[in-house]
Amino acid sequence: ERHIVYLNGQEIARRYYRSARMTNPTNEPRMFSLPRHLLRDGSNEVTIRLESSLDWATVLSYVRIGPEDAVRSLNQNSHRLQYQGPRTINGLLLVLSIACLLFWLVRPEAQEYGWLAASGISWWVRNLHYYVAEPAIPPVIFGDLIAYSLFAMFATVVCFAAVFLDLPNRKWLIKSALLAWVLLTLTKLILSPFPFADLVSNLMNVAVSIPVAWLFIREAWRKPSFERWLMVFAVVVTFASAYVAFLGLLSVIPYLGFDLLPYGSVFMFMAFAYALARRILVALDAEQLVDLGTADIVGVADDRHPVGRDDDLVR
Repeated sequence: ERHIVYLNGQEIARRYYRSARMTNPTNEPRMFSLPRHLLRDGSNEVTIRLESSLDWATVLSYVRIGPEDAVRSLNQNSHRLQYQGPRTINGLLLVLSIACLLFWLVRPEAQEYGWLAASGISWWVRNLHYYVAEPAIPPVIFGDLIAYSLFAMFATVVCFAAVFLDLPNRKWLIKSALLAWVLLTLTKLILSPFPFADLVSNLMNVAVSIPVAWLFIREAWRKPSFERWLMVFAVVVTFASAYVAFLGLLSVIPYLGFDLLPYGSVFMFMAFAYALARRILVALDAEQLVDLGTADIVGVADDRHPVGRDDDLVR
């Protein structure tokens, strides 16, 4: 990846990455000073030339122009939300996903833990590009892994929600989600030589996820409960944050200055944690009721058959 910056037609900065030591520059903000002697009265033109030897087109994030102190302050705030935040979330996400995976291995019948672990691991892979500057694998392979992990994340989130909501047609929905994952991956692979490959595959992802989201909403409406609505909300937030990420909608709301996708996992695991805590409390209440019922039965039996009488002992 290479880029050159021009001010009013004059080159002021350039940056090249040597093929011998390629990095993942997503999390590296670039700051350049605009030379005063090149500025002119009225309007000025800043041109950025992007070049890439890779099969896909390189992209540019938001651009800020202003006083150095103000721009640095905005960059620092964005850096905390765009890079440090996902790093923290990803560490927690990996721990929770491994815990769910281990629980599922012990109890394979608890499918929701397995699907939650799969979605969490897919999400973890997707979030790596926010803060990993020098991946352990070649950057081209790293970029492909990040791109295809989004399809896996969508499919596993759908599978998890279908099991969690206990949909009557969940087996069919799980098979459909996994089939969509394969089709989206193949579509992107086939169209990879063309510059519109990402757009086509992402639009297909949107077309698949919107009916699924509506199916979840309808199910929650049919059997309403707070935990079901909370999970549906988490799924919708997940889908919406992904739309912002891969359809470039962040340019519509540039004041955010950070990607929403890494934070979607927080809603998913919080919704499941609430449901799990509620189930534990319900189970504890049920056990307490059973204990009280047993105590009442024993008490009635003692009243009817007091200990110490021979005939009662015989009985």
